[in-house]
Amino acid sequence: MMFTTENGIKVGVIGIATTETPSTTGAFNQKLFPAYKFEAYIPIVTERSARLKSQGADVVVLLSHAGNNCTTDNTFGVWEEETPQKSECS
Repeated sequence: MMFTTENGIKVGVIGIATTETPSTTGAFNQKLFPAYKFEAYIPIVTERSARLKSQGADVVVLLSHAGNNCTTDNTFGVWEEETPQKSECS
């Protein structure tokens, strides 16, 4: 999806959720949603962001609901695997 702001900035938008969403979300378990296909998101984000940039996007915004498992070491991957980030679970 892409839109243009009042100032003429073209904003590309990508939305993702984790591949675990169907098994961790009650509404999917109860068949309240259609059978969406959840795939690995790094290749999709990489491809779609390149596509949006080639279509003229000045900036690409990634909206995600990736969650976090607060019972682990609280690290999650970023685009460069050698720079994991710490999350702040409450």
